[in-house]
Amino acid sequence: PFCSIPIIKIDLPMARIAASKVSVGGIIGVLATLPTTLPPTASLVEAELRNARKSAKDERFVATGAFQKLMAGQMAEHDEMVISKAVEVAKNVDVLFLAQGSMALLQDEIARLTGKIVLSSPESGIEQFIQMLK
Repeated sequence: PFCSIPIIKIDLPMARIAASKVSVGGIIGVLATLPTTLPPTASLVEAELRNARKSAKDERFVATGAFQKLMAGQMAEHDEMVISKAVEVAKNVDVLFLAQGSMALLQDEIARLTGKIVLSSPESGIEQFIQMLK
């Protein structure tokens, strides 16, 4: 290898979990606050669906304006925008994939409001890191 330091994709375990949780024919909703996050994240989800040989699909959504609120330090507004978009999206998806760490604190609230499986990367990414250390 070029480098002996392992490189991890923090979203990879979450993509694997999403692929395992979605039903055949189901939809994984990938939610981001920046449109540029969607292509690489959705590609990872699609790859894991192929690896799982699961006939399901992903759909991409943006909580428009939420990132700007985050950068302006307006966390309450950011959170409201993300939650609102997640509730809207959840009506048409089976699993909700929060594509950015800034949304992780909202995972439980979104799951409570939507009744859907909601995934975020920090927890599963850290678990992946701990397993690598063992």
